[in-house]
Amino acid sequence: MKDFVQTKISVDQLCKGMFVARLDRPWVETPFPFQGFIITRDRELELLHQYCQHVYIDMERGVAPGQPLRRSTFEAPPVQVKCARFRVDHKRYEIRQKFHQYIHHADRAFSELNQSVTAAFDQVRVGQKPNLDPVRPQAEKMVQAVIDNPDTFLWLSHLRQVDDYSYHHSVRMSVLALMLGRHIGLNETRLYNIALGCLFADIGNTRISRKLLYKQGGYTEEEKARIRQHVDLGLHIMSGVRDFPNESMEIIATHHERHDGSGYNKGLSGDLIPLGGRIAGLVDTYDAITNPRHHRPVTSTAKALDELYRLRNRHFQDQLVDEFIQAIGLYPSGSVVELNTGETAVVISHDEKNRLRPVVAVIRDIRGQHLSQPRTIDLASEKAQQQHIQIAQALPTMAADVDYDRIHRQQVLKKRSWLPFLKTA
Repeated sequence: MKDFVQTKISVDQLCKGMFVARLDRPWVETPFPFQGFIITRDRELELLHQYCQHVYIDMERGVAPGQPLRRSTFEAPPVQVKCARFRVDHKRYEIRQKFHQYIHHADRAFSELNQSVTAAFDQVRVGQKPNLDPVRPQAEKMVQAVIDNPDTFLWLSHLRQVDDYSYHHSVRMSVLALMLGRHIGLNETRLYNIALGCLFADIGNTRISRKLLYKQGGYTEEEKARIRQHVDLGLHIMSGVRDFPNESMEIIATHHERHDGSGYNKGLSGDLIPLGGRIAGLVDTYDAITNPRHHRPVTSTAKALDELYRLRNRHFQDQLVDEFIQAIGLYPSGSVVELNTGETAVVISHDEKNRLRPVVAVIRDIRGQHLSQPRTIDLASEKAQQQHIQIAQALPTMAADVDYDRIHRQQVLKKRSWLPFLKTA
C-alpha cells in the first residue's frame, strides 16, 4: 500500500464507506479490528468519536471526503435481527496473582482437570455415562484460576498432555469462554456453567468416526450432515448426567447457532440464542481458525480476530465480538509472533497495563533456526525498550512448529528464568 493514499482526517469528517487504515492510538486499545475496516454502521462512527480524535483513511479501499457514497464501495449491510445488548461490568474482577507466582499452582490444577475430563471422555467412548463428580471441583478451580490470572490457563491450554484434538479444542474453548465471561463481568456461577458447557460442547464427537473428523480435504454434504449430528448426540449423552446445569446444556444445544440464523441445529438467531451459546459459538470459531484440524489452513491470531470482526452482526453479535477482542488482546498467551529483530517468539504472559509488550520466549533465530534453549525477554523491560525490541507481527501458530511443552519445562516452570522480569511478568 502506498502512503499517499492514506489521509489524516478528523473523526468529525468520517462517514460510512470510508476505510479506516490507522488510528491515533494502538488498535489493541480499541474494540476495532487490527488491520483496518470499512465504516458501515452508525455504531462504528460513535465508537470512533469515543476513542479517537483523528484517523487515517485509505482512499483506494473506501470513499474519500466529499465523495458520493456508493453501495459497491462497502460490504453488504449486516442482517437486521433482534438482539439486545447485554450488561457489562469490566471492573468486577482484577488480576489477583502475577503469572510467575501463580503458574505452578495453575499447572497442578490443569493436570488434574486433564485427568478428570479425559476419564469422562473415555467413559463415553466405551458406551458409559460420563462421571462428572471428579470434573466439577476441577472446573471450579479452572474458573478461579482464570479469574485470578487469565494468562495462566490460556498458556497451559496449549500443552499437549493428551493426543486428542476434540479434547484440546474443548479445553481451549472453555478457557477462552471464561476469559470473555470474566471480561464482561459474569458472576462465578455463570462462569462455572459456561466452563462446563464448553468442556463438553463437542462430547458428541466421541460417537463419530475419527476417520471422518480428521478427513483431509473438504466434506461432502452427507458428511457435513453426519458431523452436525454431534450436537444431538452430545445432548443425549449429557441428558443422563446428574446435576448438569441447564445453562451448560444450552451451550451444547446452541454453540453452532449463528446470529443471523444461518447455524444449526434449529436456525436460531439473535436473542433466541442464549448468551452462553453465543459465547461458545464465538470461541469455538476463533479456536477452529487458529488451531485447525488438518483439512483447514492455519492463520495468525490477528487475522483470526480480523475475520471475527468481519462476521459481526452476521454470524456473531457485534457487542460480543468487540468484547472478545478486548478480552484476549492482539497477542494472547501462547500466540506466535515475529520480533522486529527477525526472531520468532511465543507469547507467555502480559502486564495488564502494557499488553503490546508481553513476556515472550524466543524460539528461532533470525535465520529461522530453532534455539536449543529458548530465551525469555520481557518486552516491557527498560532494557528491551532501550534496544527498541518489539513485536513486528503475529504468525500462524502451527506454521512455527512450536514445542510448547519444552518451553513450559525449560522456561515457564523454572523460577530462575523469571528473575529478571518479576516486576512485569
